[in-house]
Amino acid sequence: MSSAILSRLTQLTVVKSVFSQPTSVAVLMLCIAFSLILFTLTAPLMTWVIMLGGCAVIVRAAGLSALNSLPTSRTVNLLAILAVFALSWFGFSVGLLDSMINLLTVACALKIMLVEKKRDFHLIVCTCLFLIGCGFISSLSVFAWIGYTGILALLLFATAIYHGAGIPKSKSIKFVTVLIVQAFPIALLLFLLLPQLPPLWQMPTSKSTETGLSDTVTPGDIASLASSSELAFSATFENAEAVPVAPSRYWRAMTLEHFDGKTWSISNKRKQAEQQLAYMGKPTPLSALAEENTPQVISYELIVEPTQQTWLFALAPSTPNNRENSIFVRSLFDFTLRANSPISSKKAFYLRYYPTAQITSGIGNFESQLNLQVSMNGNPQARAWGQTLAKQYSSAQQIVSAIMRAFNQGGFRYTLSPNAMPTDPIDRFLFEERSGFCAHYAGAMVYVLRAAGVPARMVTGYQGRKRT
Repeated sequence: MSSAILSRLTQLTVVKSVFSQPTSVAVLMLCIAFSLILFTLTAPLMTWVIMLGGCAVIVRAAGLSALNSLPTSRTVNLLAILAVFALSWFGFSVGLLDSMINLLTVACALKIMLVEKKRDFHLIVCTCLFLIGCGFISSLSVFAWIGYTGILALLLFATAIYHGAGIPKSKSIKFVTVLIVQAFPIALLLFLLLPQLPPLWQMPTSKSTETGLSDTVTPGDIASLASSSELAFSATFENAEAVPVAPSRYWRAMTLEHFDGKTWSISNKRKQAEQQLAYMGKPTPLSALAEENTPQVISYELIVEPTQQTWLFALAPSTPNNRENSIFVRSLFDFTLRANSPISSKKAFYLRYYPTAQITSGIGNFESQLNLQVSMNGNPQARAWGQTLAKQYSSAQQIVSAIMRAFNQGGFRYTLSPNAMPTDPIDRFLFEERSGFCAHYAGAMVYVLRAAGVPARMVTGYQGRKRT
């Protein structure tokens, strides 16, 4: 009993001693600010980087007390070497920009465990400011602005307390608060008077494009679609009999499952799930398929033109034809293939196609939740139509047939030059314009199906017709 009371008193004494030291309070506030930044950057950051940052914050916060010691420089340097190898290995799959954000986050996480001198503190504060700027690259919403403003204020408070070791903490906080209040009207005045130029880090929206593939689809912003005659890829089969019939020659590339009301894109949840399953060593359905005795296997060579991207165009389902090629190609859980590095020049991949394999084994809870998400940003008529279809019909097949009848009998037409639909693109396509190209029809159908409670997603690829 007495030992428990003594232990509790010791803990209270340690906590009191930590909060009585301005430098310790400043470092603790810095750890909190870094944790909040990690929370806002979950999309570009890899899972292991977020875990490393969280562990670094816990270690540094625990090291503020006399009962714990910080890791040695040798330990942190070893972690840095391992992190560099991990970033080099996984960086090709996430792109240059996200790789740089992950690198900056790892550097900040490792440095935060060794904050001892004033220079170290300043370095981490500056790094956090850069990470806040990286957050604005992916989001310019009002909520992001409010959140990052709060984190910035926390960094300023921490800096003031760190430098005001001989000044009461209340005075340091009051000083920073006065500076923020004084700066606010100046910032508001500059916002109203200065010309509203678009940010340099965002690409302007294109009003026209060529037929082809992208990792995002915003059909409402495309006013004209020019047909391109450029070669995307070519495939060579062992013999003429091995070439699939025309309806089966769909070359699958990407699965777009996220919709924000205007743009379809690859879901960040899907990316994170793929990374976690890969770390766990779980084999993908395509990898397991390659090890089974599938009755029919067709080998083919895929020659891809440079795209600066990692996606591959493959017949579904396909796998690398041997373990050597699996080093350069990885199978994903949505039955697509990815190169392990961006394709910057013409490159050949050797694959196997399983035309008789059964891959429709149902969907799990994760797949169902991901493909039932309905964006509430606009398009109220399409949502209402989907809900009406769900009440009228009892099966998913009946709902699909009803939508197809509407397309066939509702005066819809296919055109490469639709009118621009910048707001409520699905509503305008379904109930006003009734003309568009493949992305309009696919996006509208997926959205209405989801609103009707039917899991659906957009799959992009090429329908190969030309045979030589």
